[in-house]
Amino acid sequence: MSAVRSACQNTAQEDSYKVGQGWYNAIYLGAVFQLNRGDKLWTETNQLSELDTDEGKTFFGVFAL
Repeated sequence: MSAVRSACQNTAQEDSYKVGQGWYNAIYLGAVFQLNRGDKLWTETNQLSELDTDEGKTFFGVFAL
């Protein structure tokens, strides 16, 4: 699974944002997997310079069903 969102998607809305304020787009990606004993979950993040690392800005979550 992977998700990529281009910064180009908001070019039509540029005028509605104040200079220097920036904009954010959420990317939601989910799936259901059957995990067996010993299975492990992991993530790989590329383009770290594009990742917002301020507190409360980036989340990774797992739920047991």
